[in-house]
Amino acid sequence: MLLKSLKIRSSYSKTARPRQNAVVESFFSFFKKEELYRNSYESLEHLNDSTHEYILFYNDFRPHYHLNGKTPNEFEKEYLIKKELTPLLSEQSELKLEIKKTFTSGQINQKGSKVFV
Repeated sequence: MLLKSLKIRSSYSKTARPRQNAVVESFFSFFKKEELYRNSYESLEHLNDSTHEYILFYNDFRPHYHLNGKTPNEFEKEYLIKKELTPLLSEQSELKLEIKKTFTSGQINQKGSKVFV
């Protein structure tokens, strides 16, 4: 329901087409190696805060080899400018804020399901 309410279509790999989820699989591989397995978490809140910090680091500061040393956000911004889609930059900012508000407001339970209040 969260994805639908944010007008996001989820993607599931079809049989013998594992590349559809390659980006997500790659992210979680790095997340586990660079964040999860290197830390001990005292509480769910501590885990949540650390995860949020890692995602910001991953998207805004961590250079990616396959993006020619750029961060994902830099690469995406350059692409949108190149394709003359700059109005989408403000729309993306609004969507990111909406997603952040949803996750930080406690509307998502520990299993990742949206809680209707």
